Amino acid sequence: MVNFLTLHADYLRRVGPLHAELVPVGNALAFTSTFDAGLVAAFKAAIPPEGRQWDKANRRWLVSPQYGKACADLAATYLGVMVMVPSVASAVAIETRLVKLEYLGRAKDRQGGEPSAFGWADGAWSLVFPETVLREWFEAVPAKPGELPTLYAALGVKQEVDEPTLRSAYRRMARLWHPDVNKEEDAAEQFKVIQHAWEVIGEPTLRRKYDVGLRLQAAAKVDALPTRSAWADPSGFRAPLRCGYVLVEGQVALARYVVSRILQWEDVTRADGKIMVSSWVMGADKPEVVWA
Repeated sequence: MVNFLTLHADYLRRVGPLHAELVPVGNALAFTSTFDAGLVAAFKAAIPPEGRQWDKANRRWLVSPQYGKACADLAATYLGVMVMVPSVASAVAIETRLVKLEYLGRAKDRQGGEPSAFGWADGAWSLVFPETVLREWFEAVPAKPGELPTLYAALGVKQEVDEPTLRSAYRRMARLWHPDVNKEEDAAEQFKVIQHAWEVIGEPTLRRKYDVGLRLQAAAKVDALPTRSAWADPSGFRAPLRCGYVLVEGQVALARYVVSRILQWEDVTRADGKIMVSSWVMGADKPEVVWA
């Protein structure tokens, strides 16, 4: 018969006493514990990615203060260790930053938090863009659930822009998304969306008809003309731009900067006039950048 007390004593001799601890680190909490595969899996399921970050140098998790109780509950459940949850100063100043966004991912459901997209900058996923912030900037907010963003959103412009601005936006987006340049797996489909948008709102008569449809949609709650917008992918909202110099307002949460408002978004342009096009190739560990 297996002697479980002997096995447990042997386990303790090898790994030491079971332990878990929460300590304040700046405006976050550091969570350390004896390794337990079940605890790790439950930890990642309970705390969304924007609420946790692995501190490799110190071999610990940094978590947002609101998840302190969840960590304590996990320690009690999986290790039988009671953990005190310390209080952390929650006031964080709003900062304005100009960031060089090298790549923006897809907005995803963050397990109970607001859907958000992670941004790659300075060699890491250091930025968080909530989906609502992105939709507001690109005017991609549906009039009601299930509706698609407008054709103007596909070109990254506001509905009231004049013809020269619209033409310039089309050329910019076509340049950024041409399949010969952009290596994103959906580049060809996105390029078709851009072409379709230009064919409709780039022609004055069709644009007027499309605008009437949008007004009817807003006033009478009827469907507007089909938009065919690939930015409305059911697997998560994708912004029509993936990189650029972005002026933002936000605050630091853990080691990431969470954007609360986009103030300006410009292309990264070289001295020769070429602009940065950023793609994430499957299997890569960083974005691939070309100039077009």
